[in-house]
Amino acid sequence: MFANIRSVFSGSSKMTRLMILGGVFITFGLVFVSIFAPVISPYDPLNLGFEPLQPPNQNNFFGTDIMGRDLLSRVFYGGRISLSVAIISTLFSLVVAVLIGSTFTYIGGKADRLMILVMDSLWVYPLYLLALVIVVLFGGSFINLALTVGIALIPSLYRVVRSLTLSIKEQTFIEAEKSLGAGTGYIVYRHIIPYLVPTFVVLTSLNMAQAIIIASSLGFLGLGIPPPTPEWGMDLYLGNRVWLRGEWWCTFFPALMIFLSVVGLNLLGEGLDSLLKEKEKP
Repeated sequence: MFANIRSVFSGSSKMTRLMILGGVFITFGLVFVSIFAPVISPYDPLNLGFEPLQPPNQNNFFGTDIMGRDLLSRVFYGGRISLSVAIISTLFSLVVAVLIGSTFTYIGGKADRLMILVMDSLWVYPLYLLALVIVVLFGGSFINLALTVGIALIPSLYRVVRSLTLSIKEQTFIEAEKSLGAGTGYIVYRHIIPYLVPTFVVLTSLNMAQAIIIASSLGFLGLGIPPPTPEWGMDLYLGNRVWLRGEWWCTFFPALMIFLSVVGLNLLGEGLDSLLKEKEKP
């Protein structure tokens, strides 16, 4: 296994290796504490048994929030919501963008023009505004939030898929397949989609970071997961209400978790992108 890992990193720069390892360390650290939150959290995140707005102390390492709940437990549990929304929304947007983008672009003609018109119509709106409109229309349950973020990510991903598909559809081996009688479905799923995989391995982590920011922003506006469920955006909103009074920890620790998750995923994505580019060099 270690030999395989070394072979992957062979020829890569030190900066690329540091970005990937740093991204893996941060991301999987957050995933670990989120998955095992019921085991490692010192208290129930919904427990109101503490005095509100206590600063970090030996009993509550991150202090308590405005309701008297242990903040360390809440940020651990909050990662389960934020990361789950990011994973589901990113996978949903990737699957939809790849399937419809590669198929309609390969078909071309009126079908391609109609679909790019639809996607461009959505793409002109700011990402957060599009997500805001969708979640207002359909509500802020977990599934709705994940689908909302996923739908908001589709237009930009579709443009990437379309660009890559256009670059490969006129290749000689594609024309050879067509001359041998291969149908649209076979060419798309046998040749075009595999060609897209390396790019979307990179985009997965970058879009997960963006999904966390969108989901947390909606939670901060009160449009995410309904309270009292732990969620970083909602906890950030609650902490913001007492920030100017000096209770800094209520805002700092939820914001820190969002910051670390975004930094970790971006490091991983940028590192993978650099690794793929270095592998392509002769």
